[in-house]
Amino acid sequence: MIRLMNRNEIDKIMDIWITATVSSHRFIDQSFWLKQYHKVKQKLMDTPAYVICEQNHIVGFAVIAQDKYIAVYVISGKQGKGFGSLLIEYLKQRFNELQAEVYMKNTVALHFFKKHGFEIVSQQKNLDSHQMQNLLQWHK
Repeated sequence: MIRLMNRNEIDKIMDIWITATVSSHRFIDQSFWLKQYHKVKQKLMDTPAYVICEQNHIVGFAVIAQDKYIAVYVISGKQGKGFGSLLIEYLKQRFNELQAEVYMKNTVALHFFKKHGFEIVSQQKNLDSHQMQNLLQWHK
């Protein structure tokens, strides 16, 4: 089941965010992400987030900012089982255009978005992490 996040679920969402982010970005020191924690939490409080549940437990979520910029996170034990794909397809049904920023070194995420029809439209250096990232885009 996919639904909008309730504000009282923010701590669970943040647990998923920090765990998934650290494990999928091993090329960036964990301390970088820990410093971003409160900033990300505040953004998530102000941005629509869709959670996906299995047996009434949140196993992942997707955020969408400015009606097109997305990020998808799934707990480690459920990655590769289709939950991220369900979230992407859910958003593709509701929006005409989606974009995602993905670090070039995060080959798993790049493959995931390309599998769902996203194409690389530009590359740039992330000003905070100093790592190169791709801007991927999908549109109907």
